[in-house]
Amino acid sequence: MRVRCLERNERIYSSNVYFLLGDWSKIDDVKTQRALFVGDTPVLIHSDDHSYRDEFIAALARMAAKPVETIYFGHGDPLTERCNERLEQSIRHLRLAKRLGVQ
Repeated sequence: MRVRCLERNERIYSSNVYFLLGDWSKIDDVKTQRALFVGDTPVLIHSDDHSYRDEFIAALARMAAKPVETIYFGHGDPLTERCNERLEQSIRHLRLAKRLGVQ
């Protein structure tokens, strides 16, 4: 997988490249920003009524163990506050769902 930032009006024709659109003024320096780009991956889980694979929970735990200052989604505004806390909250919901046997 390649990660690449586009110029303001550049178009992209590949489905395997993550990219950003919108207000570039919010992104100072992606290399030093401690940013997590998730696209449409559901990383903010708000309840314990869905099940996810163990591999997904483990990957989310690895992400939450790193200092994350901003989470960029495929749509909408980025999350810029309490990112690690929100990821850890998601992990708690996922682990509770596992214990409850949610299918």
